[in-house]
Amino acid sequence: MDATPDSAKDWTRIFKGLGNENRIKIIKFLHPNKVYTVTELKDKLGISFKWTSKNLVDLEKIGILESEGKRGHVIYRLKSSLPRKVEQVLNSFL
Repeated sequence: MDATPDSAKDWTRIFKGLGNENRIKIIKFLHPNKVYTVTELKDKLGISFKWTSKNLVDLEKIGILESEGKRGHVIYRLKSSLPRKVEQVLNSFL
């Protein structure tokens, strides 16, 4: 989601995407300007690689994270250009 969420449907997608304790933890780990690989986040969360990957993909789909392949690993970071409304929501619990 690149555009500013305006509709109830947009916000529902965002809140569903945030509606998981591990996804909230991932956002906190990456805030404000940190980067981690899937394996590093898996170790911090204490959950499987599969579930860590799924949570990362879900956050990327709603436009909260961005990823980049680097030296055989995928690294994740918070998206640098979050819509202001989404950033305000995230900042309320970070």
